[in-house]
Amino acid sequence: MHSEKLYLKILARLTILVFLFSNSIYAQSNRVHYTLDYSLSRSAEAETDYDSFEPSLGHSIFARAELGKKQHVKYTVGLGYLQSNIIFRDYSFMVNYKDEERHYFTNYFVIPAGIKFAFGSFYIHPEIGGSYNFSIHTKSYLTDPEMNRLDGIYSESHLPRSFKINFTSLLTLGYEFKIGSITMLSGINGYLALNPRFINTYGIGLLVGVKI
Repeated sequence: MHSEKLYLKILARLTILVFLFSNSIYAQSNRVHYTLDYSLSRSAEAETDYDSFEPSLGHSIFARAELGKKQHVKYTVGLGYLQSNIIFRDYSFMVNYKDEERHYFTNYFVIPAGIKFAFGSFYIHPEIGGSYNFSIHTKSYLTDPEMNRLDGIYSESHLPRSFKINFTSLLTLGYEFKIGSITMLSGINGYLALNPRFINTYGIGLLVGVKI
């Protein structure tokens, strides 16, 4: 309980610092732009000690504010949800043993801050931020000897979590274009989510979004 209160204090102070930072940049900017984007990523574990894990599809959604006077350099702060999905396959082919395909959905809240460099319509956007792994959701399926799933979910559970702040870094290579009065975003997005108490994961995928 004491550690949870300590982490809550740390998160509150981090939120205050982000708010003060955004306000200080806002005071120097002519206008604030807001973006909302969604990414579908191929996620995988980032370590070599877990050869049994295989990649699968994860996703993320982020809202951000872009601040600063310069057109080619913007400061960003945001808030979002990120999910990694990795698969553990246990195919022993032993008599009376149940072959299994187990999915681990690792869910995070992320508060990223970064700098967006624009080169005309193209941009590069590196970020880093605090992340909280609020849930690890597992789904298991039984399989036959040919590795085909049998009917239905075999088991489903949530691993217990403790409140701990980790770090997640993100990088986007994107392109902005207008459709009427709306600015659209598209690009390639990657992330690295550190989670020492479980498994560090990364993902690479496609991003689409809107800017106002």
